[in-house]
Amino acid sequence: MTTATPNAPYLSYRRIEFEAQRLLCQYSREHAPITEPPIPIEEILERHLNLYLALCDLREVVGFDDVLGALCVERREVMVDQSLDPDEFPELEGRFRFTLGHEIGHWQLHRNIYEHRDSDEPPFASRISEANRRIERQADYFAASVLMPRPFVFQLWRHILEGRIITIARLEADRQAILEDEIVRRRIVPETPEEEDNMMLDWAAVPLAEEFRVSPMAMRIRLEELKLIVR
Repeated sequence: MTTATPNAPYLSYRRIEFEAQRLLCQYSREHAPITEPPIPIEEILERHLNLYLALCDLREVVGFDDVLGALCVERREVMVDQSLDPDEFPELEGRFRFTLGHEIGHWQLHRNIYEHRDSDEPPFASRISEANRRIERQADYFAASVLMPRPFVFQLWRHILEGRIITIARLEADRQAILEDEIVRRRIVPETPEEEDNMMLDWAAVPLAEEFRVSPMAMRIRLEELKLIVR
């Protein structure tokens, strides 16, 4: 059984980041102060928002393959595909945490769209093939904002990267070595110059990604949004 993903009204990135920061402030006030990364995203989901987290064969539940997370508002349940189980696949912890942040984004920003549905209907799933839809872009930006809060990113950028803007030009001298390292790590060979550049910038983002416990790709995209990576 499948269901169509609803659309969402326009929300500015500034508003989405505000909502993410408000959630972090609420958690800090009611539970434990968040003073440094990594953000306790599972605690926020279960302890603060009182949502239930389930790892399952999500593709079987929703009826299609290109899905990693889903939200069932009626049951207050976030479902994540078992292929991202961080205990079984620790190398995918960053993807797992981002998926939690994404579904929390749907809960915080979009649950009014999901309400008043038949409880027998399947949950709304975040499909990879629909990643460019407004509702999914909003949830992605919320996930990035909540997992990589702007103040912490700038703080660690200054501390770890000594406040240096990352550019392709700065990395160019080591291009071959960087690409070889990334091909081994990711087991993917870049096919275009853009993919090569992305690999290099992902490599440069690894030290911060490890602090925030997110994927290098997610960290690279966040650094680009904050103008700390400039191509």
